[in-house]
Amino acid sequence: MTITELVNQIIKDGKITQNEYEGFLAKVKEDGQIDAEEKEQITRLMAMIDRKELTIEKFV
Repeated sequence: MTITELVNQIIKDGKITQNEYEGFLAKVKEDGQIDAEEKEQITRLMAMIDRKELTIEKFV
């Protein structure tokens, strides 16, 4: 699964859970470098959170 596919899956329900967040970070860190696609998806997630299109479930 690509990072873009992962983000598409995460945003489908309009929220990000702790498990999804951890999976996202693991995928980004997988090869030890952050490439252009990963940067784009990080920016995409942050923008959606800023616009309140994506909510963060409480991490416990």
